[in-house]
Amino acid sequence: MANKILHKRSAVAAKIPLSGDLDLGEMAINTTDGVVYLKTGAGDVVAVNPDNIEGKTLTNYGETLNAIGTAGATQDIDLSLGNVVTATIASATTFTFTTTHDNTSFTLLLTDASTNVTWPTVKWEGGTEPTWSTTGDDLVSFTKIGSVWIGGALIGVA
Repeated sequence: MANKILHKRSAVAAKIPLSGDLDLGEMAINTTDGVVYLKTGAGDVVAVNPDNIEGKTLTNYGETLNAIGTAGATQDIDLSLGNVVTATIASATTFTFTTTHDNTSFTLLLTDASTNVTWPTVKWEGGTEPTWSTTGDDLVSFTKIGSVWIGGALIGVA
């Protein structure tokens, strides 16, 4: 019979072990949240979770491209597929945004948008939706804070 190694664990949502609960380098797992914790040399308990990077500086990083191609009549921008998005508008398009995060952002390179685009509720820079290029590219930046989407654009970038 094989030996099992079981780490300290909790099934209580959002429960974080205390420093006194762990030895240096020891791990604990929150099985409900799917988060692994460990005790550092400084005595801190930190989450080892690729979805939540805290206190780190990111340099020379990339983001995943979500190349939609020609957008359909109803086109979802699913941020689980990438936070850099490209789409070409050939006919009237209504966009929706799908994300699991309340605080996130993405960049959209929009080609040949003209006036054929309908957006979910967006607070636009200056209070008014931009006038999109009939031919060429517009670079649009969206940031979601809580449940509010905020948009800004560079018109005619290419």
